[in-house]
Amino acid sequence: MLDYGAQSAATLVLFALVAKANSVRDVGLYFLFLTAIFSLETIQRSIVSVPLSIFATKSPEGIGGQQFLGSMLVWHGLVQLALVCVLAAWVSLFPGLAPSETAVSIGSVLTCASALIFRDFARSVYVSHLDGGGAFRLGFSVSSATVIAVLVAYLTDRLNVENVFWILAVTNALPAAVGLWTYRDRIQITRRRLKSDIKLAVGYGKWVFAAVLTNAVGVRAIPWLLVYWHGNNEVAIFGALATAAGLINPLINGAFGYLTPALVKIRQQRGESRAFQVGAVAIGVALVVAPVYALLLWLGGDVLVRYIFSEEYSNSRFLLALLGLEVALKGANLVLIALFRAFGVPQHELSASVTSAAVTALAGWILIKHYASVGAAWTLLLAFAAVILINSIRAVRVRREQVA
Repeated sequence: MLDYGAQSAATLVLFALVAKANSVRDVGLYFLFLTAIFSLETIQRSIVSVPLSIFATKSPEGIGGQQFLGSMLVWHGLVQLALVCVLAAWVSLFPGLAPSETAVSIGSVLTCASALIFRDFARSVYVSHLDGGGAFRLGFSVSSATVIAVLVAYLTDRLNVENVFWILAVTNALPAAVGLWTYRDRIQITRRRLKSDIKLAVGYGKWVFAAVLTNAVGVRAIPWLLVYWHGNNEVAIFGALATAAGLINPLINGAFGYLTPALVKIRQQRGESRAFQVGAVAIGVALVVAPVYALLLWLGGDVLVRYIFSEEYSNSRFLLALLGLEVALKGANLVLIALFRAFGVPQHELSASVTSAAVTALAGWILIKHYASVGAAWTLLLAFAAVILINSIRAVRVRREQVA
């Protein structure tokens, strides 16, 4: 959880300095590309990191340990290459984002994407082995190196969006490579195991992948709808406020990162009922925190935005509170997802993601088109409310089936 805290602080500092050093249009471009990269990270997690968290030390067939980790390293490399190719095609084809029409080269974006996906995989290796210290060292190294490099670029008047992506590429790739090197004794690549291990990962992760991919054309598409209808300036404002509203993300993402393997362990050692009790308590905490967090942003978030970014991004208390409520509610849904994965039923994530995509398409077409960023925030909130409702119903059914 502490490594996510360091990462979140670095993200906030980075966005603040980028906003101060660049035009609103270029900030919008930065947020748009970063959103696409984060989407690719999520896809990689679904078919590499999630199966790794489940099977790294033990699987139903007894597969695990050094050879499985080696197979997942190879699988990660193949997945990363495919995702970077997809991003290259998307950037080249999307109106107004071709390299010839922006101040950002496609090489910097693709290199940055590769580095961030690689760092995310390295972190998943630590988390799958419940190595909190290793995850913290990696996160702290990446965050501190990023902040130092960005500050130097800002003070020397070289912090354009192009350089930001090159900085992120270097400060993410190097610590991740060092981190995996420390795990070299636990990694063994065996050719005869590659096919079966990758098949096991795909067999488990395919439902998570389908859900994530559906989500990518749902809530992940919102910034792209904003830029399509309202331009880069509106995306920049939305991105700044979303970044400020995401201050609670370290708590949410850190808890979720460790909750899935922890629930697997609880289920194995203390039974299904106890695992569901732990999940229910976590959901209750998330639902209590959400409105309190939104209220705090309503009361004082605008001052924070004005201080961190600039006047151009302030005077949006209502939008900030809506985004904060959505971010906090995400915690409840992530607990439900962790339960599905721990109980071996990741396919339940897909129906909720399909619903989320449908709500985003219907609500977004009306709300985003006519109300810009405020409409985008309402679209996010409606989509997450629908997802939480459906996943809650599914979780109750799973509990009855598993505990009965």
